[in-house]
Amino acid sequence: MFKNYLKISFRNLWRAKGYSAINLAGLATGMACFILILLWVQDELSYDKFHENTNRLFRVVRLDRDDPSQGVCRTGAPWAPALHSDFPEVENFVRFRGHGRTLMSSGDKRFYESEGLYADSTIFEVFTFPLLKGNPKTALTRPNTMVINERMAEKYFGTEDPVGQSLVFNNQDEFEITGLMQNIPANSHIKFDYLIPFFMYQRWDTSEWGVNNFYTYLLLAEGTATQLEAKIPEFLERHAGERTAAASINKLQPITDIHLHSNLLRELEANGDIANVYIFSAIAIFILLIACINFMNLATARSANRAKEVGIRKVVGSQRLQLIKQFLGESIFLSILGILLAVGLVELLIPNFNELSGKQLSLDFGNNVFLLTGLLFMALIVGFISGAYPAFFLSSFKPIAAIKGDVGSGKSSSILRKGLVIFQFVISSILMIGTVVVYGQLDYVRSKNLGFEKEQVVVLPYSGKEQPLITALLQHPNVVNASVSQRVPVNARNRDRRSILPEGSQQPIQVESYIIDSRFLETYGIKLAKGRNFSRVTPTDAGAFLVNETAVQEFAWSTPEAAIGKSIDWGPGQKKGRVIGVVKDFYLASLHAKIAPLVLQMLPEESWWRTFISVRIHPQNISQTLAFLEKTWKNFTQEGAYEYFFIDESYKDLHRADVRFGQLFGYFATLAIFIACLGLFGLAAFTAEQR
Repeated sequence: MFKNYLKISFRNLWRAKGYSAINLAGLATGMACFILILLWVQDELSYDKFHENTNRLFRVVRLDRDDPSQGVCRTGAPWAPALHSDFPEVENFVRFRGHGRTLMSSGDKRFYESEGLYADSTIFEVFTFPLLKGNPKTALTRPNTMVINERMAEKYFGTEDPVGQSLVFNNQDEFEITGLMQNIPANSHIKFDYLIPFFMYQRWDTSEWGVNNFYTYLLLAEGTATQLEAKIPEFLERHAGERTAAASINKLQPITDIHLHSNLLRELEANGDIANVYIFSAIAIFILLIACINFMNLATARSANRAKEVGIRKVVGSQRLQLIKQFLGESIFLSILGILLAVGLVELLIPNFNELSGKQLSLDFGNNVFLLTGLLFMALIVGFISGAYPAFFLSSFKPIAAIKGDVGSGKSSSILRKGLVIFQFVISSILMIGTVVVYGQLDYVRSKNLGFEKEQVVVLPYSGKEQPLITALLQHPNVVNASVSQRVPVNARNRDRRSILPEGSQQPIQVESYIIDSRFLETYGIKLAKGRNFSRVTPTDAGAFLVNETAVQEFAWSTPEAAIGKSIDWGPGQKKGRVIGVVKDFYLASLHAKIAPLVLQMLPEESWWRTFISVRIHPQNISQTLAFLEKTWKNFTQEGAYEYFFIDESYKDLHRADVRFGQLFGYFATLAIFIACLGLFGLAAFTAEQR
């Protein structure tokens, strides 16, 4: 009978080529969307699960007491070794710190690298980052050594073995390569191209408990995280003092929660959002349901055309169960054809989908058993769901009535079809409304007043004496203004938080910290609410502060006027100064983060720190102005390759994930509506033909 069922299925498909094409097109499109979303969701849920000790890996984070959704994902450098020493639950630890943008050279190959980390030598014991060459226990135990990945090795050494060779940092220090590492998987929240020993970090005092500049990861004994977390307040009070212990809530964050459930200050990369996973999963199910509804509608609508077939089969002895099997088999057969077409569509669309989503997805059935199993399961489920009602409906016909042609399509089937069509377009309407809302949000992101003027501001990373360079830049008629600062607004990787004690407060408060010069406010168009700006001609301004309006509220200083003259204690061993001005609030990061309390300090005359030169330029002759900036920059530095970025582009980068989400949502919503309309077209065409 299987051979007979198969033959009949082919005949019915061929006899109604138009309706079969509509059914297959709807099913294939719906399944292709479902597969693409399934791959995206699977990738989002797979982050950091490739480590052997995934379930025992935790990151130490510090959350704000007033708002636990806010906080910083870094701690002081002494935390990790002290936790390891004090608690047997901590089996091992690793600390990270970004190495910063560095000019590297090997022979005539010179490139800026910004994806490097200082790391403890235990990194290869705690995390599963396999070394292809080199000893993982000793690779980072000597000064001026480094481990690089395959991508970086090919970039500098081609096919040569990099182990034993050297790279020169900033035309000064030579680092020996002691290990070659596999490229970091795309589904890791920790990404880097090279590592250097943590003990070589010298910028900040690594014995300071209150300097939250280091990422701390712990490898714990099984099931001990909750007990250890409860011991941290007492541990901090004992080692760091009551002020540091009281400054925040300290948590142990599972490494698998970081990508989808964490959006703290100074994340290693822009994380995802579990809400987006839920939204896209719902869209995938809706699209598949719409495709199934199309099949059911067309199958029940065409039931009258197969009534005589059912009658003859029953007359010659067919049982109802056999008919149900036949019609379900036809439905599953069509579903399998749809899956095959969908896989072909996915192969065609996946390069564009990857570009749109920023992923590296592929249909790798050999290494993705879940995907292959899921597709087979989907073929069966879709075939059964879409064919169940037609199968039971058609098999219920009475033989005599069926042969006479008295069955029609039935009032109940007509009501069902109308109900399913209404359901389809309710879903479509929801998706259309959602699309309008999402694009409204994107328009809000584009048009939001950030509290500063982001257009026509070029930022040049720079190390050296800044004032001579700024003086030279200001000579050009197209340069409106220029300033130097340690950080710039809406730049994801240049934010810093620290604990301070403002006048009148009993507890330390976490604030954003900016070090700027006297031209910063004017260059960015930031307005003063009260008081005055820094001035080079006023010596006392070296120990003064500016704060924003949010800081005035957080410090309970009532009004900007009341804030002038208030003191701020910058911490043990640090300066204590007074507030000379209050700036109007401006966004430091993306619009997802609320404006934080901000304290601004005066940059020393000659800082010699790693800084940013912000240059506001006229919109005319931009290419000529950029050429002048490059030439002038090169006259004042020997760093090598010249780089710059625009602040408005940096702002767009912060919201790139939002733009991607909006585009994906829009495309999938459009396809859902297209599939619904395709089914409606099939029903309309069939009704016209019947009449």
